[in-house]
Amino acid sequence: MANAVKRIEINHASMNVNVVGNFGVTSWTGDMYFKSNGKWYDYFSGDSITVSNNLYNMTLQAGEYHLYTTKKLLTPNTDPTVGIEGNLENSTFYHFTYPNPTSDIAHIVFSPKTTTQATVRIFNTLGQVVATPMQHEMVTALQLQEVIWDNENVPSGTYFYQIEVGGKVASGKILKQ
Repeated sequence: MANAVKRIEINHASMNVNVVGNFGVTSWTGDMYFKSNGKWYDYFSGDSITVSNNLYNMTLQAGEYHLYTTKKLLTPNTDPTVGIEGNLENSTFYHFTYPNPTSDIAHIVFSPKTTTQATVRIFNTLGQVVATPMQHEMVTALQLQEVIWDNENVPSGTYFYQIEVGGKVASGKILKQ
């Protein structure tokens, strides 16, 4: 398994879980190990795969991840892809980033429903803050706010942005090539 592809295995008498993800900036194809043979269910999509010989051949795009379980669970109401996050009509604010993947500058765009203070932080995969492009700035309700993160001098990989607006927090993923 390539260094950028990671797997977490959780085993219990009632259900096994395999979390697989590609934290690199290029796609990966290979055999992924599973604890047992048979049907495994993708928690996010509800789709299933069939594992034989404890291996499943898969392709993971850069930043793609899956959470597989041996029991079918209710599919959450979320979209685990990069881009606009969450349900826009019911959320406190919506947000997205572009271009994604990025090579030097990422634009983080959000629109709060109320006028309030906002902070935007960028984290690496270790949870360390690598940048704070906006800190405690007043933002206007229902207007697009655009924050630019100059990431030219950070290594390639997966980063996460966190937007805090009026005590509410939202986050997303940025892939740096």
